[in-house]
Amino acid sequence: MIKQITNLTKTLKKRFLQVPKYPFGNSCCNKNLQIANLFSTNQKMTTEVKKDPYQLWQLPVKDETKYLTGLKVKNTLNPQNLVEFVPHKGKQVRFYNCGPTVYDSSHIGHARTYISADIIKRIMVKYFGYDVFHCMNITDIDDKIIKKSNESGEEFTAFARKWEMDYWQDMETLNVDKPDVIVRVSEYVPEIISYIEKIIENGYAYVANGSVYFNVDKFHESPTHCYSKLEPQSVNDAQKLDEGEGALGKKDEKEKRSPRDFALWKASKPGEPFWDSPWGQGRPGWHIECSTMASEILGYPVDIHMGGEDLKFPHHDNELAQSEAFYNKQDCQNQWVNYFMHTGHLHIDGLKMSKSLKNFITIKHLSSQHSQRVLRLLFMKQTYDSTMDYTTDSIHEAKTKDKKYSEFYLTMNAILLQSEINVPQKWGPREFELRDLFVEKQDNIHRAFQKNFNVPEALKELDEIITAVNTYIKEKPIIHLLIRSIFNYVKHIFNCLGLIYEKQQAQAKDDTFIRTVGLISSLRDEIRGANKDLQVINKAAINAKSSLGEITLKLEPNASESAVQIATDYITQVLKCVEDNQLQQIYKASDEIRDEKLIQIGIRIDDGKPGEPSLWKIDDKETLLKEKEEKILKEKQKEEEKRKKEEEKLKAMSVNPAEMFKNDPNYSKYQFDERGIPSHDEKGTPLKEKAIQSFVKKYDAQKKLYEQYLEKTSKK
Repeated sequence: MIKQITNLTKTLKKRFLQVPKYPFGNSCCNKNLQIANLFSTNQKMTTEVKKDPYQLWQLPVKDETKYLTGLKVKNTLNPQNLVEFVPHKGKQVRFYNCGPTVYDSSHIGHARTYISADIIKRIMVKYFGYDVFHCMNITDIDDKIIKKSNESGEEFTAFARKWEMDYWQDMETLNVDKPDVIVRVSEYVPEIISYIEKIIENGYAYVANGSVYFNVDKFHESPTHCYSKLEPQSVNDAQKLDEGEGALGKKDEKEKRSPRDFALWKASKPGEPFWDSPWGQGRPGWHIECSTMASEILGYPVDIHMGGEDLKFPHHDNELAQSEAFYNKQDCQNQWVNYFMHTGHLHIDGLKMSKSLKNFITIKHLSSQHSQRVLRLLFMKQTYDSTMDYTTDSIHEAKTKDKKYSEFYLTMNAILLQSEINVPQKWGPREFELRDLFVEKQDNIHRAFQKNFNVPEALKELDEIITAVNTYIKEKPIIHLLIRSIFNYVKHIFNCLGLIYEKQQAQAKDDTFIRTVGLISSLRDEIRGANKDLQVINKAAINAKSSLGEITLKLEPNASESAVQIATDYITQVLKCVEDNQLQQIYKASDEIRDEKLIQIGIRIDDGKPGEPSLWKIDDKETLLKEKEEKILKEKQKEEEKRKKEEEKLKAMSVNPAEMFKNDPNYSKYQFDERGIPSHDEKGTPLKEKAIQSFVKKYDAQKKLYEQYLEKTSKK
């Protein structure tokens, strides 16, 4: 009977409870399951089973005061399914993310983490309308900082501040918004000491030789607490536990009551920086820093806590334990953080990034090679919580997408800038079809953002909008008001993602500049459509000169005179060429103004089809110059390839057909006839007629090429 009960108990545990293997034996949170009265006998058996820590998470209370948007997120505290996001208070979101430990250059892994957090915050604020209060820490007291500053011979505080400023510079380069509050560990040591004192008072920490340790077993045995809510399978991982204590942590485990206990306060050794405390001179442990500073600024509870996947255990699990030990809520909703969100790992060509593997890529190196938009698009290629593999192909894809978006932005601005309202506005089937697709894609993008900030899915839908608009504008007429509303939406989504395509130069253009460039473009169009008629060209140039005079009469102070000067020179040159009957020089001047002069003032002209007006676009001068350099380089490479092919062809033609087979190692031992064509093989056996015919065919082809070669070289 006892054996049967035991077997049934095991079956029920496996089938219904799915309990993770856990190192602790006592109950957790008083939510124990009882397996009793298994048989209708007088004997009862009560078995306490530890509940899965992932099942301890409680959805925040929903009521009419809460701002709900349908947003669902992946919460590491309950990772099985996406869960609804419910703010603790109204539409306010208390948002904390772990900042850097400042002792070295920030790398691509940091870029992935902080850009991901930036995108999530932007979507919450600019798309969903939450009021996000963002706090981020700077760890400027840490074993790694002490070790590196000692190695460099720099003062500890100055060393940390130097690398902190380097980090902020990197974030500015990446267009990552600063948080509302920055908390440096060095500025919160008194608060950290008080925080530790409260944990000791609550019975969850103990003093040993000037250090203070968190008592993991004592905390976990409490009926209202549970240790390791994020990564319970790692609680006995010796390597992770050791890394969590820091490079300078005491290796003598005799001070600790359990190997799982971790330092809240570290007694300083000679030569290490220290602060006075009730337990002697020392410094804060790594994990306690975030608990104290987040609590100090955001209070209880924190709505969202973000960080990298690699911080789940022990750092974030220890944060949760410390904070819950500090507040020590006497109920089962002892939940300091409501939503814990983690960014995924980053690999380089399938391998973990490591200096030893020589695949360590700093943000500065990345930024010197690629724009902040390209890097942002690179990280948006996959969801924030999935593993990312950085490859040459992935960066190429991001650059291609960035170029597509940039060109769309420039084209839309150009069309809208050059559009007029005094044209037919009646909608036809094309407009209704585009509008229907636009509405459908808006809904899809909304659902993508609601689904754990699924940016790749949202971008896929946005790409389809852009493709549809690009197809629409290929045909005339264009209803400008329709594409304006679509473009405004696309710009809004770009803004929510931190993709900045607005050009500062474009914003600075005055009316004189715009009218002058429009005049230049119109004159070029008239010249292109004049069918080589100098009289038509002359009339167009005279009209342009008159129009330019009207523009300059109202020349605004500080207006861009460079555009006016370019227009004046161009019109003068066209009129002079008409007078001298130099049609080709007019075409040359029109090409030069497009390819050289307008680029210098940040204007790109895309010539339309014959009979259609050109489209001029305001762009960044440096971008245009770079594109020009790349175009020239490609043309040079193309010419070089052409030259090499010509050389190879000439070399092949220069072979005398009489020597062609004799110099071929495959036939060196053959016998040849008077023309040099193989007649017998190496054994002296006559070749078959079919083989000889094949050789003759090759001989005749080479003879023809050789004669062409002789003719070509004789002319030289």
